[in-house]
Amino acid sequence: MNYLVLLSVFITTVIVSFVDTNFINLHVESLKKSYDIKADNYVEKFRNSDYEATTKIKLTKKEQDYLHSHKRIKICAQYDRFPYDGFINNKYTGIMGDIYKIISKDLNIEFEVIPSKSSQELISRVKSKECEILSIMPTEMLDFENMSPTKPVIKTYFTIISKLDKSFIHDPEQLEDKILVVQLPIYKKYLHRLYPYLNIVVEEDTNKMIKALLNENVYAIAEVDEKAHYLVNEYGYGKLKINGFLAKEQQISGSIGTLKDEPILGAIIQKELDSISEKTIAKIIDSWRLTRYKTLTDYGLIVKILLVLGLIIFIMAHYQRKLRRFNLELEKQVQEKTKELRAMNESLEQTVREKLDELIQKDKLLTIQSKQAVMGEMISMIAHQWRQPLSTITLQISNLQIQRMMGQIDDENLVNNTLSEISDTIIYLSNTIDDFQTYFHPNKKSEEIEIHQLIHKAISFVLPRIKKEKIELDMKITKNITITTYTNELIQVLLNLLNNAIDSFANVTREKKMITIYVLQNGNKVSLYIEDNGSGILEKDMKKLFEPYFSTKGKNGTGLGLYMSQMLIQKQFNGKIAVQSSEHGSTFIVEINKTL
Repeated sequence: MNYLVLLSVFITTVIVSFVDTNFINLHVESLKKSYDIKADNYVEKFRNSDYEATTKIKLTKKEQDYLHSHKRIKICAQYDRFPYDGFINNKYTGIMGDIYKIISKDLNIEFEVIPSKSSQELISRVKSKECEILSIMPTEMLDFENMSPTKPVIKTYFTIISKLDKSFIHDPEQLEDKILVVQLPIYKKYLHRLYPYLNIVVEEDTNKMIKALLNENVYAIAEVDEKAHYLVNEYGYGKLKINGFLAKEQQISGSIGTLKDEPILGAIIQKELDSISEKTIAKIIDSWRLTRYKTLTDYGLIVKILLVLGLIIFIMAHYQRKLRRFNLELEKQVQEKTKELRAMNESLEQTVREKLDELIQKDKLLTIQSKQAVMGEMISMIAHQWRQPLSTITLQISNLQIQRMMGQIDDENLVNNTLSEISDTIIYLSNTIDDFQTYFHPNKKSEEIEIHQLIHKAISFVLPRIKKEKIELDMKITKNITITTYTNELIQVLLNLLNNAIDSFANVTREKKMITIYVLQNGNKVSLYIEDNGSGILEKDMKKLFEPYFSTKGKNGTGLGLYMSQMLIQKQFNGKIAVQSSEHGSTFIVEINKTL
């Protein structure tokens, strides 16, 4: 009988699921009293079972009831904010559209998107509470008083759009005397908070904003990165370009807004957002990101890269042949040892054979590991040594191309000097290969050179970077100090230290960036000092500084520079490298003998 009653309760619940919960509960209580049933609240179990089965998140009873009574939720979409919000063929789309599709599927609810024809209409709809959700809003700048933001969904920075003839903006202070235009007042507030000296105007009409830029009524447009790509591609391809970035270190964040009068809805949306991985959101954003540049293929650079790869393959093949010969020699030695052991004691032949087989396997394993280690080390070191010279060549070629496009090349000596520097760099790359080929060669030749000439040669390779970063170089070097040394190896060490000194200014602000180089002589010892006033080295990193594959530069560092420099100085020069560092900068000291 009780089972029939329970079946009746279930059928009743399904039929009147649209009726108020209190009515159903009264009906169930009446059945319990009539048939003396002691059981849980079956109605609630049946009513909530669909949400418990389909949602990935854990909802409270109030949240489940809210979703039962709000099957359709209205969203106010932002005006003219594609690719964040957009309508294609009267269908809601864009970054937020994809995110709301996930939310709709997970929560088993429908969203009704209400578009606006202007920012004023959007503000009016939000204030009059025509919708429960604002599709996206700045997290910190709460211009919508009746909306509560979720935790940030998107973080982005501002991209500068200008005409093709404008120079790249490396520092926001370059914009101090120029007019920037933004589309939203909140963008102006945010940028003024970071850069109070900027002259910013607001123009909400996209067409008028682009027209003002093309007519040079304003210097540039500042727009969030994802929309900036869209503007260049849609309105100004061939006329406009990406010309710099703002607020990269202090990015603006966007959240979903929910009515303050609907705190349960806000809690549900936040739980759902917490269940969506950052990787999923990043993938959605990337799918709506447009290609920033369309470049011509530099076939000259491709040829150079192919030549480099050819050299690397040649070196690998050379060492592979050496390792193969070495392996054959080892096998011969093993065979000879085997014969000797058999002759010494025939009674132990079986034992010797087993040990021999074990030895052969170990030798083969060691040979493979040795070959892989040598090849890996060679490739890593060559790549590390070539990275900066190749960047220098690319920078010099780019400078000539830009100057030619802008019609600024009228000095033939400038072109000849640049080509001469490129030629010197290529010779240096060739010499680097020779150095690695003969690194352990016993007959490596040394040469006599004045120390100031050697340092000037090393500086010439990094001078473009020094000028680009606006670093002052102070050299206090006596011209009459002569040393006998391996020139290329010592230049490699100096290049590593100079590049590290330049990189030390990446995460620090200095009114005056300075690198100082000086030399001290004490008898047969010569000490080279490279001092910078950059960010310094953390105390916890000092002990690991010369370890292989340890880097303080994150993905931009290989961790081989200082390790290789120390190895060269110790093994080739019988010298040493020391370092002194504080928050005011670092000093690297290279001590070698005047004669090898």
